[in-house]
Amino acid sequence: MIRTESTILLMALAVLCVCTGCSTSSLFVSYPKQINPLLQDVRQGRALAPEAIPAGRIESADRVLYLAERGRLQQVQGNHQGSIVDYREAIAAVAAAEQAADVTVRGAGAQLGAVVVNDNVLPYRAASYERVLLHHLQALNYLMAGDTQAAAVEVRRAEFEQRQALDRHGREIAEARAEASRNRLDLGQAEQRLNQAYAGLDEVAGKVKNSFQNAATFFVSGVIYELVGQPNDAYIDYKKALEIMPGNAVLQQDVLRLARVTGITDDIESLRARHPTADLPPVPAGSGSLVVLVDDEFVPQKQSFKIPLPIISAGRYVGMVALAFPFYESAWHAPTPYAVEINGSRRGATEVVCSTRALAARALRERLPAMLLRQGARAAAKGIMAKELTDNFGPAAAFATTILNYATEQADLRSWSSLPDNVQIARHVVAAGSARVALSHGSGPRVTVTVPVTDGGVTILYARRAGGTLYVQPAAFGPGGVPLAAAGT
Repeated sequence: MIRTESTILLMALAVLCVCTGCSTSSLFVSYPKQINPLLQDVRQGRALAPEAIPAGRIESADRVLYLAERGRLQQVQGNHQGSIVDYREAIAAVAAAEQAADVTVRGAGAQLGAVVVNDNVLPYRAASYERVLLHHLQALNYLMAGDTQAAAVEVRRAEFEQRQALDRHGREIAEARAEASRNRLDLGQAEQRLNQAYAGLDEVAGKVKNSFQNAATFFVSGVIYELVGQPNDAYIDYKKALEIMPGNAVLQQDVLRLARVTGITDDIESLRARHPTADLPPVPAGSGSLVVLVDDEFVPQKQSFKIPLPIISAGRYVGMVALAFPFYESAWHAPTPYAVEINGSRRGATEVVCSTRALAARALRERLPAMLLRQGARAAAKGIMAKELTDNFGPAAAFATTILNYATEQADLRSWSSLPDNVQIARHVVAAGSARVALSHGSGPRVTVTVPVTDGGVTILYARRAGGTLYVQPAAFGPGGVPLAAAGT
């Protein structure tokens, strides 16, 4: 008779293959295949339909991910009110998941499914950089709607999330390494292939010091704090951004400018010594500031590769298992800057302040110990099943088991795919009045928009590029952050 262990595994596999469709739609259809048609629509300028993401997916175990995607795609196309609602629900879903008990009926089933089937059975858990960007992008929604106070609340939440991520990251890495050392699986040549596949990933991940702090969020919070009359907080966040991206001239100038405004004279000399060309004079009377913020394209998606691992028992072959891992194939390349023209005069170009590509690569690399642990447990479970079936039913069972193992082993390719590949910024002093601003991306899209600029005010031009389409929206504020104009794509 077949032993109990195999019977349990087969029953669990059968039940999960039938039932997990209710909890996740990424079990056998990879997530990129589901989301790519929507990304393509946005790239071609086609409006996102309300039912573009079915209600069943929104209510699935991947709720956070689908809400974030829908909110982001609406934001890219300028539907900030719809985006606000989706982001608000996504943020609430993240909080609910954190507060939920670690072990529930659903959670226990998902953990068993991850051992027997693949990681797609697990409910989606947003990476730390995605959680931070949820608040970052929600702050931009409120800013475009002219609500600076709500925007300030969101950037404070983003800052809190970054502090929490720092603590959480340390604990998770320590726990994963400790568990991996207790349950070490010797993968032999499979580990060599894994290291080769991740070599390119390491190059990209090395562009950032961690996966949850980014200079774009600190820059946006600095802009918002200035609007709500908190220059000291703005100075602190501009400095944090500069620590992450020390070569960014916009950040260098903003830190020096705010050092003067806040009267922190001790920092001025040291800043000038480190950045001798970054002295930005005060905004003269009769002028205002134009801040250009560009979300450039979409972040690369995860791809999958499989490593075959033969199962040998008592010196004979009893089957094959596959280890499937996600990775990012795209090599590092410097993003193309956007040329900025104001009233027909070329005023320079944007500079990269954040690479979401690098954050995503770093986050994936940081999750590798936990992935290896689950892969080891899954390979062991499938190996037991293969051996027991072969012992009881012969070589034909080994062949059938190998096919089953390959079919069920799918890498988890879920990630927030509509995030920008990179974020770029620029800041210029512009005479008060009406300014005609043109943004152009190399030989690609070019958009011209007329924006109001007030004496002593700030006008923000928020642009989002998706393929050959460049969506642009201004929001203008007078002294004290009073909104003068918002929206208008």
